[in-house]
Amino acid sequence: MAGKHSNYLQQGSGARVDYGLSKRWELWVQLLTGMGWIATGGDEGLLAFLLAAIPGGLLVTGGGASLLFPGEPGSTRVAALGAGIGVVYAVAMLLFEPASALLLGGGSVLSFIAAGRLAAEDAEVPPPLERPELTAATAAEVAVDETVLGLVGMVMGVFNQGDQERVGREVAVALDWLEDFDPDGSPERWHLAPDVPAEPSIGRRNSRGLDWEEFSFDSAFEPVAGVPGRDRYLEYHANRRAYAWVLRRPGNHRWLVCIHGLGMGHPALDMRLLDARHYFEDLGLNVLMPLLPFHGPRRLGKISGHGYVIGDVLNTLHAQTQAMWDIRRLLNWIRADGAESLGVLGMSLGGYTSALLAGLEEQLDCVVAAIPAVALNELGDYHASPRATRRANAAGLTVDRLERVLRPVSPLAVAPKVPKERRFIYGGLLDRFVPPEQVLKLWHHWDQPAIAWYPGAHLTFSRHPEIRRFVDRGLADSGVLAGPPG
Repeated sequence: MAGKHSNYLQQGSGARVDYGLSKRWELWVQLLTGMGWIATGGDEGLLAFLLAAIPGGLLVTGGGASLLFPGEPGSTRVAALGAGIGVVYAVAMLLFEPASALLLGGGSVLSFIAAGRLAAEDAEVPPPLERPELTAATAAEVAVDETVLGLVGMVMGVFNQGDQERVGREVAVALDWLEDFDPDGSPERWHLAPDVPAEPSIGRRNSRGLDWEEFSFDSAFEPVAGVPGRDRYLEYHANRRAYAWVLRRPGNHRWLVCIHGLGMGHPALDMRLLDARHYFEDLGLNVLMPLLPFHGPRRLGKISGHGYVIGDVLNTLHAQTQAMWDIRRLLNWIRADGAESLGVLGMSLGGYTSALLAGLEEQLDCVVAAIPAVALNELGDYHASPRATRRANAAGLTVDRLERVLRPVSPLAVAPKVPKERRFIYGGLLDRFVPPEQVLKLWHHWDQPAIAWYPGAHLTFSRHPEIRRFVDRGLADSGVLAGPPG
């Protein structure tokens, strides 16, 4: 995404120097703090130098890149990561070098906020939305997004595997196959109506004092016969068993299905970020948290979620199709158990999933799409590196072609069956994972239902109590709760 920093001149070397940015304290605090880490480590021996060079090198690299390449998102991500590591180091240093720890720790905190400020200024906030006031707390929220995006980009960035040519060939075949399968491109034809799963295997668990159950059952999902990528997908054996984390009380038949985001799939993390304890203990709902394909015990390798949206487009198509199959089977199980009310809340990738679910399932009391991704083709282009994007385009993996191959699982390709007054959306104005433009796409597609915006970033939405109140009121107004929220 193009940056907003102005007043730069093109130099003979090809670098861009932003003379407005060069006068900003944000850049210089990163450079000086980084050099301070390196100098301090150099005085304490080789091991100390190597350790200090990690935050120091990242801060100098990030600050320098912001000067030479203003507006490039990688610059602030590198600086935010270095600053975060510096804060952790400084806490440890308090035991034996308190003066240096306070100095470098303070510089690292300021550098963290500085990275968030620069990134926030580059964030696109489309009209009619208004850019929020950029406080230190808001900048820190953005810096958290930047730090995690830097880490995620290293381990599962879009097209990072460098196999665009192979994926491009698969996509070309898939486009022809999908045209023959369904010329109208209707997602409803693509998604088969599932049955009720056989009695799931249930294990008793506890996380942070909260008793819950682990459901598992044979997914029984198989991609459509003949579709490209089918045979490879069926080789992911760990993914063929479905899971869900469940909080329930005997005799209670009011349910909320909470769908997690990319990279989650760990019970304690899911329950914390999805606010499960609040819905279970405070609002009195049963809570079911299905595990998306490739996550948790279904993961393909060591990293939960790896493979879902890294640019291997046929895997994304089949994974999202399987997500619909598994979740709809769980909905059938809830209904067979006598559900009195049934709501769905999905966050991030789960927001994408819940929005698609709203176009396939009529018998839902409400759907909440939280910070939802909705156009994976555009989001992949947004997050891919320039080099990866060039190679993808050369292989025919353009935004338009990816939209066509992902149409069967796109929430923007199907009309919602849940009534407008029971559809809810919320988004972050400075979200660095899912930019507000994505949220607005769903809002317009859903005929502009109730929506809430908070003045913050993606990973720190829970800092904004107005969002919890918005969701609670939506659950109450839709009849998911037995009465008004407490």
